[in-house]
Amino acid sequence: GRYPVRTGVYPRVFRPDAKYGLLPEETTLAEMLKGFGYATKIVGKWHLGHREPFLPTNQGFDSWLGVPYHMSGGSIDNHTCHGDVDGTMLLPLYRDTSIEQQPVQLDDLAIQYASESRSFIQKNSDTGTPFFLYMAFSHV
Repeated sequence: GRYPVRTGVYPRVFRPDAKYGLLPEETTLAEMLKGFGYATKIVGKWHLGHREPFLPTNQGFDSWLGVPYHMSGGSIDNHTCHGDVDGTMLLPLYRDTSIEQQPVQLDDLAIQYASESRSFIQKNSDTGTPFFLYMAFSHV
């Protein structure tokens, strides 16, 4: 592991208004495994930058389904987060580099995460492709 301060993550996790994220020069486990022919996927919370250069698909992951930061980083389900002064900072659900849903619907999010993960595992098992799945539930 690395201390957050050595990777540009300082003094705390990236907030929804952050301009930066995990530095592109950092090598992730996904990038290393990709070099050995692994299929890589992240399902769940990323929290290392939500702007294009810092998304997981630019950090070694082939694909991603999830939220870009913690559940209180945006308004959801008639709950306004503390930083949302006008009710427009809605928590997004990303698929790769595109917002698929905003605000994210929590009712079936865990089921959607599980289904997405199962499909990825099945597809790569069927083809004999080594794979790395990073799954980080945003909530349970």
